[in-house]
Amino acid sequence: IGQMLQGDVDRIMARVQDERVRRHADRIVTVAPVSSAGCVLRVAGPSIEDVEHTLRDLLYFVPGLLGDSPWARKW
Repeated sequence: IGQMLQGDVDRIMARVQDERVRRHADRIVTVAPVSSAGCVLRVAGPSIEDVEHTLRDLLYFVPGLLGDSPWARKW
């Protein structure tokens, strides 16, 4: 959340809102704005691997911001 991430938030919002929910879909992704510079991203899928793949795809910019990948190791 914040102005630094506004471009990424806008991209996620546009991409997810362009996807239509299909009947009997294997994966459902929704997004809702938070204030003027953030969003809540929700993903439901048939497996944790599917959800993880979707999150990594949508949040590809996060490792660059953190200087490390939050998905690099399991805890």
